[in-house]
Amino acid sequence: MAKCEVSVYVSIDAESRPGLKGVPTKVLKTGGESETGPPGKPTDAEGTAHYPGLQVGTYKVTVTLTADQLKDFAWPGTDEALAEDSKNVGALESKLFPFVVDPLARPKIKVVWTATEEALGRPREEGDPEDGKAVPGIHVKLGEAINYSDTNGEGIAELAKDQKGLRPGDYAVNLTFEPDHLELIDGRSIPVAKGSKEVETFHVRPCWVEFAVLDQAKKAWEGEADFVLTYPEGKKTETGTLTSDKKGKLRRAVPPGAYKFALKLLYEAKWTAASAEIEKPITLRVQATGHELGDIEFDIFDGCSPTGAALETIKAAALNGTEAEVAWTPKAAKLAAVSSGTVRFIAKAGKSKAVSEAIPITVERVIKVTGTDDLPFKVDMTLYFGDGDTIAVSSDGGEAKPQVPLGKQIVAIELAGQAGRIAGFSNEVGPLSTFFLS
Repeated sequence: MAKCEVSVYVSIDAESRPGLKGVPTKVLKTGGESETGPPGKPTDAEGTAHYPGLQVGTYKVTVTLTADQLKDFAWPGTDEALAEDSKNVGALESKLFPFVVDPLARPKIKVVWTATEEALGRPREEGDPEDGKAVPGIHVKLGEAINYSDTNGEGIAELAKDQKGLRPGDYAVNLTFEPDHLELIDGRSIPVAKGSKEVETFHVRPCWVEFAVLDQAKKAWEGEADFVLTYPEGKKTETGTLTSDKKGKLRRAVPPGAYKFALKLLYEAKWTAASAEIEKPITLRVQATGHELGDIEFDIFDGCSPTGAALETIKAAALNGTEAEVAWTPKAAKLAAVSSGTVRFIAKAGKSKAVSEAIPITVERVIKVTGTDDLPFKVDMTLYFGDGDTIAVSSDGGEAKPQVPLGKQIVAIELAGQAGRIAGFSNEVGPLSTFFLS
């Protein structure tokens, strides 16, 4: 009976066509009640497996890549391990069943420093990395799921040994830095060719932020203050003290992003009125940066003695942008110990302080003036106090309401245009004083 032969050939990439050794093959005769065939065999060093002495008929050939082979090769268009083909083989015919596998790529990723002055954005300093030197310890992934080893001492990361190779295409490169103050300055994807083992190089540089504080003369600030450094999106804050030896500069090695720096300062402490009038609210204000509302307090002192125990302490009630404020109502009882007749406040928060100017404490006095007909009388007056000070007022509508410094007594009143007549007072009872022109 005439015989036939079947040959199986497994090649790597149709363009180069080297054979792939060790691929399990099987030949089965079809068309009968059952499929029969000789024992299977692997491809040889040339990538072929020969099956001579077969009966004439239709044969199905199956080729199955092993688990190890599947890491480096794949059938076109599928990730399955098995490929098959069927052909009719005639008498004395030798039929070739060719199969082509695609080589999978295993590109390497290399990470090196870029640390020139241009890349750093500043002159090089002691401790800066060497330009072009390998960066070890970088975590590497392609996309979200393709794991690479960490970069080694030569800056090289390779596809994990148990990871399947890559088909051709563009792949996103994700580098995770520890420490995190490094920045990738190349593109974040690589084109991968069929079977590539190329080394793709990426460059990173140290990332830093520096803040410089200048004084009003645009010179380096040499003061000392607490600070707060806010990281991107407010995910982290750092607090500390900017000491005088830093010459107003703060530098940190940080991840890329937008940072906010604020000195914890209080300045421009101001009253909203020229005097503190008893029983009349007055607003205390201070400019505040870097502080929270709950940190800010206002201490009220005698204008000439802003030390020791405060006459009163109140917390800031509002913080509008950088302006903190609170309303305060002066009370005669709480200010009884004031000897200077003035008050000032000290705004404080942590190490920050700001001192206001001193303003006089006053109390409103009401002076009613009537004529001989008992009707309201308008007259310009000069009020005389025991210490020699004077205040000019007018009794519009028969009434004057001067702001009299706290503790001062009116000892005489001179009436303009009244032939120099003077009304004197031996004492004062309450805020209302009444006298009559005779």
